[in-house]
Amino acid sequence: MKSHYRAVVIGGGVVGASVLYHLTRFGWRDVALIERAELTAGSTWHAAAGFHSLNADPNVAALQDYTINLYREIEAESGWDIGLHMKGGVNIASDPARWEWLKSAWAVFQSVGIETARLVTPDEIKTICPIVDVTGVLGGLHDSNEGHLDPYGTTHAYAGAAKKRGADIILRNRVVELKPRADGRWDVITEQGTIIAEHVVNAGGLWAKQLGRMAGVDLPVTPMEHHYFITEDIPEIAALDREIGIAVDLDGFSYLRQERKGVLLGVYEQALQVRRAAGLVDISAYSRYAVAGPGAEAWLDRLLACKLPKPGRAGLAPMLGLDGRLKGDLTVFNWGGGSYWLMGSYYLREFHMRWFESHAAEGVTVADLSDTMSGFLLTGPNARKILERTTHQDVSGAALPFMACGAFDIGMVQARVARLSISGELGFEISCPVTMHATLRDTLLGAGEDLGLAEIGYYALNALRLEKSFGIWSREFTQGYTPGQTGLDRFIAFGKGDFTGREAALKERDAGASQRIVTLEIDAIDADASGFEPVWHDSRRVGFVTSGGFGYTIGKSVALALVDDDFAEEGTALSVHIVGVERPARVIAASPYDPEGKAMRQ
Repeated sequence: MKSHYRAVVIGGGVVGASVLYHLTRFGWRDVALIERAELTAGSTWHAAAGFHSLNADPNVAALQDYTINLYREIEAESGWDIGLHMKGGVNIASDPARWEWLKSAWAVFQSVGIETARLVTPDEIKTICPIVDVTGVLGGLHDSNEGHLDPYGTTHAYAGAAKKRGADIILRNRVVELKPRADGRWDVITEQGTIIAEHVVNAGGLWAKQLGRMAGVDLPVTPMEHHYFITEDIPEIAALDREIGIAVDLDGFSYLRQERKGVLLGVYEQALQVRRAAGLVDISAYSRYAVAGPGAEAWLDRLLACKLPKPGRAGLAPMLGLDGRLKGDLTVFNWGGGSYWLMGSYYLREFHMRWFESHAAEGVTVADLSDTMSGFLLTGPNARKILERTTHQDVSGAALPFMACGAFDIGMVQARVARLSISGELGFEISCPVTMHATLRDTLLGAGEDLGLAEIGYYALNALRLEKSFGIWSREFTQGYTPGQTGLDRFIAFGKGDFTGREAALKERDAGASQRIVTLEIDAIDADASGFEPVWHDSRRVGFVTSGGFGYTIGKSVALALVDDDFAEEGTALSVHIVGVERPARVIAASPYDPEGKAMRQ
């Protein structure tokens, strides 16, 4: 390691090695790459390593095309085998808007000189990748200049070619600080000493944000974790005398390529994207009921066990039967002027409407809005920044605090917005007429494109709410459970006037619940609890799991479980059967992620 370099590249992944190679290719010899461990030790070594020229930005597409054509050149120059599989790939569209975009991209490709791409029909997609189900597929964009390679070999090929051109590669030496010098150069302070560099390149990958902060730059980047799995041999692939092409399902956020006689299948789901940036969840699955009339407030006060929120506020609202057991875990919204909404689970709407009708009173109307209103949950630390771009109204924490609600113009959409989120992050539940649902989606996605906004599904949302110990209906809350069992008793206003189920709820409060919902941390290996697995204490069954999954933020397998009260204290050692194997577990404090709830209240 020398004391001075013209340029220092920090990070020994494929990007850092490529930058180093290109600096030497352009005639820079006094350059070095510094890696804290070994080459490819970050995210590169386990990358699926597919390469594609398709990109929404034509300049990036041209750059990717250049890189693909470079692979054979660096393989020859360095002598490293990069494991190149150039079998072509197809990007699939099943959404009309996506199909229009692919056709537009094909035209742009021709303008930038990419001549290997062509539009293909569903039948042609089936030929390229025979195991793809093309039902509902409109078409695709095929490029014969796509494939996959060995990321380890490719990184070493770039590095090897750079070394031949005069570059230094410094391994097992972590950069701990960057300091600007008065002459415009940088002190690169490492574990093994200080290097003076005219230029510093941040190729830190997973650690790029931390490296940027060393230089006083807060980069708008975040690593996004996703999964891929490799199958065993698939007979349909084993029977082929050729390798199938790569298939990318743009609408399904997944990709597939051949691996030996099976496939490698990658999926983005990112629960972590919500924690780090923002997520958008379709909440059409929520039911919505409008309650109005001169008697609306008094009727709701009798029907619900909670204290009614003031105008412009929302609240969690347990609804009880005469026996004190749950009839619903609703959210009540007071829009002001005697106008209220109740929100719950869409699939319970007929049951709830029957319940409302059985408690009908003069001066009150209840209308089911579930088929006329829809919406999205916008949640994550960047949620407010995204929403601010879409409205002229004030959505700051002061104007719209936690559990507040109101009417807002979101782009061209007249919407109802409430500050709450089941993810445990800063969140806005946005309801709109179903005719404006698609417009609202486009508005929000457009506003959040550069702020990391990603559409997520209910599997990701399930992982997020488990980290907050938030229950849901049919899992932690059912008609067979009581407020004391489920923890919903903390939302009951026992001191207000009479309400349905009050007498039974008071009896349970005074006697105590025999069972309680608790949060478990499980020493799982390769599977998580999902629901209804037995919970044991010294061979005695003391309860069962209501929900389970992996907490991606906390990095632990967690579950919610209904257990006997004697075994519900924090720290109690238990065990849970997961796919037939008994695994150690313990009761932990509720809300293992952000237990004080600061994120969702910001």
